[in-house]
Formats: sequence, structure tokens, C-alpha cells
Amino acid sequence: MSPLLALLVLAALVAAATGAGLLWRARAGRVRERHGEQRVSEAELGPQVRFGRRGTVVLLTTPSCALCPGARRTIRSELAGREGIASAEVDLSERLDLARRLHVFRTPTTLVLDPRGRIAARAEGGLDPLGLRSRLDALATTS
Repeated sequence: MSPLLALLVLAALVAAATGAGLLWRARAGRVRERHGEQRVSEAELGPQVRFGRRGTVVLLTTPSCALCPGARRTIRSELAGREGIASAEVDLSERLDLARRLHVFRTPTTLVLDPRGRIAARAEGGLDPLGLRSRLDALATTS
């Protein structure tokens, strides 16, 4: 392979990797609305989980999750003063079945559930406070 061709191939690989990294970073933490009927039950999440009458925020974590404390603080902060919205945390290292069923590939993953357990929104990675606030406001108006 000629040196010029090798340099062009290297430049193309760097550009592709940079583009993929920027796309991944832009999507991380964004709370995206879910359109579908995928549901989760209280029993499936664990005996400590009780859904709120307006909705529930579920933080899916693992012991080695570096971004989980920040997501936990964001959830706590956004739920302060909100009536009827519960929160729960599930350690996926003990619940691989749930991680598989919900297609969780990174933690933290945050689910916003409506009162019936339907997944209304989902975020993967660090949590965007404004996106979460928007979804929680939507829960308050639809309940």
C-alpha cells in the first residue's frame, strides 16, 4: 500500500471514529420519549418498589457505575416537591434477566414509568435534568 493511500485510510478511520464518538456523546443522557406499550411491573422490579399514583422514575444501576451518583442526585432534585411520583433503584448486577428484557447495555439507565408501569421515557448515561423535568411535567398533566 502506498504511503498516500495509507494516510487517506487512516484519516477516514479517524473521521469515522470522531463522528461516532460525537453522535454517542450527543445521545448520552438525553431523555427520549418512548412510543410503545412496553411495561414493567412492581413485582418485576423488586419487593421494595411501589409505583407512584402519577408515575415512577426507576434508576437501573450497577456497582461499578461511575455516573450513577450524579443520576441519583438529579432524580432526587427533580422529584423534590412533586406529589405522586415515586422513585426506585434497581441493581442490575443481581437482575440480569431484567437487563436483558429491557435491553439495558449501559448504566445508569433511567426509566420514567406512567402509573400503569408503561415506559414513557428512557435515558442512558448521565441524566439531563431538563429532559427529566420535561417528562415529569408531562406525567403530572396526563395523570
